[in-house]
Amino acid sequence: MATARDLYAQTIDHLPLPAAPDLRVGIGALVLVAGLPSAGKSTLTLKWLASIEGPVCMLSAEERLGPTLGARLQRLGIRRTDLTIIGSTTVDHLAEVLIATKARALLIDSVTATTMGPRELRQILTQTPIRALIGVVQVTKDGAMRGPNTLAHEADVLVEVVHGNWKVTKSRYQQIGLSGDVQFDS
Repeated sequence: MATARDLYAQTIDHLPLPAAPDLRVGIGALVLVAGLPSAGKSTLTLKWLASIEGPVCMLSAEERLGPTLGARLQRLGIRRTDLTIIGSTTVDHLAEVLIATKARALLIDSVTATTMGPRELRQILTQTPIRALIGVVQVTKDGAMRGPNTLAHEADVLVEVVHGNWKVTKSRYQQIGLSGDVQFDS
């Protein structure tokens, strides 16, 4: 339950994202970043996550916790002690980790590699302290998002990544069309 004033405040308040200062991400936002493999989705979203002030968390559902992920973090210059990274898990365990770490944001890389749909993603947003959930989504060769069509419909912000360039194609917080480049190094 919420008051009209609380809901209105959520349209004004947003989560600062220093790595993309012009991108508005409202409190409680579901941000999906879609693109073909190797387009730069993971690099982009990791940089966005690492730029958020305070504790943050990443669910690495696609890539195992190990040297490959470590090398990516090193390449991007990410050495934060308040970035918790976990492997595949249940929604309930993930919620417990987010609550225990007091995470301000969550990155799921990738939503496609989990069994989570829009309902589970919204559950995480409403039952934990995170202010935004950023999810990576794979697309097919013809550009369609993998997974249920309801993912794109449920997203508050949808960003498409093509050949190292990103563009906002849906947003409940600003005009669409904002774009930028993926910086593959720190």
